[in-house]
Amino acid sequence: MPKDKGENNKLASAESTEDAKSNEQLQKEAKEHQEQIEKDIVKTMSEPHGRRFVWQMINDAGVFKPSFTGNSTTYFNEGSRNLGLKYLELTRKLCKKSFLKMIDENF
Repeated sequence: MPKDKGENNKLASAESTEDAKSNEQLQKEAKEHQEQIEKDIVKTMSEPHGRRFVWQMINDAGVFKPSFTGNSTTYFNEGSRNLGLKYLELTRKLCKKSFLKMIDENF
């Protein structure tokens, strides 16, 4: 037996409310996750071994070398380099003093 329009509207409204709550929860969790990542980067950069590790990751990503190969490997290299640049910038933004120290220690 088909449901009436009023019942369908109630169901749609309940689903919409649940979706809104779910979306808010997902946004909250994403924000908390990003904040934790930023705290982790600051903590990592506060120690010499952490700075070595970050430097190695950025270097391995190919940030400081050309990515062009003349073939399709360039696309892979550019993707890797892009990720390295993202973390290089995030580290620079969050840890200005430690970032400069990392450069002094590794260059």
